[in-house]
Amino acid sequence: MKTRSLLILALALPYFAVAQIPKGDGVAILPSLEAPVFIPKSEINSSAQEENPAKQNNIGKPYTFGENAFVDIDLNDGVWRIQDDIAIWELKVEPNELTYSLNYQFDVFNIPNGGNFFIIAENKIQGPFNADNQLKNGGFANFPLPGKSHVLQLQVPVEQKDKAALHLKRIIIGNKTPLGTAEECYINANCPSGDNFREAQRSVVMILTSGGSGFCSGTLVNNTLQDKKPYILTANHCLPNNPNAVQNWVVAFNFETTGCNDEQVNIDETVSVKRILANGSSSDFALIELTENSLFLMNGLSA
Repeated sequence: MKTRSLLILALALPYFAVAQIPKGDGVAILPSLEAPVFIPKSEINSSAQEENPAKQNNIGKPYTFGENAFVDIDLNDGVWRIQDDIAIWELKVEPNELTYSLNYQFDVFNIPNGGNFFIIAENKIQGPFNADNQLKNGGFANFPLPGKSHVLQLQVPVEQKDKAALHLKRIIIGNKTPLGTAEECYINANCPSGDNFREAQRSVVMILTSGGSGFCSGTLVNNTLQDKKPYILTANHCLPNNPNAVQNWVVAFNFETTGCNDEQVNIDETVSVKRILANGSSSDFALIELTENSLFLMNGLSA
């Protein structure tokens, strides 16, 4: 019971700021004041139903922290400028509604050689991301980044500009703090009461689900071959109606505060999901495979 409480509370923390593992090698450039402003508006759209959790009687559902804004944005919607031998594209995203955080889903994310993509907030930058950050489905998704507005910035060598392509299909407007308030029975994993679970703590993950607007927890598990396949055990009620939609999920490791009372969450690594391996509604389980291995601890078989 204590282990379960640890797993849940390691995720039940108030803020975060990270995306996929940045694989680029550039630095963000100070955004231009000339960048056009896009004002997204949250809405309910049936096209998102395939990514919504399947309905199950008497079973919970992922915690949702935001609303979808369905958009149709590509490189024609921003502005280009040239600095030295670098072509820089920018677009500012600034909702006119209550906003704690923003995150994005691209269905086209083609970054040419030497290119880098950044998401820039007032006090935090995600990136650089490049072609290696492209999801299996050809898109890109990031973890929520705090801030009332962001600047999306793409940098490519001038001679590679025509090879770049982005299409943003969804902006998730975080209209409340991510995971709310933890119950009193849950313990903070980094408080002294969690000292007996330091190894197990390293296997816990937080999963960005529900089209990028919800959370579920899970844990890395071992298998009988002990071949370090990146398997995650989570809940069946977290799965989307369309199984292929798990390829838009982002899985975060070390989603926890740096101390017992600190409200700032640091995340060491995030990866995407490859596929669903097995699931069942009666016991509410789902086993998924990640796209790449992680160095974090696996629970389960050790001999």
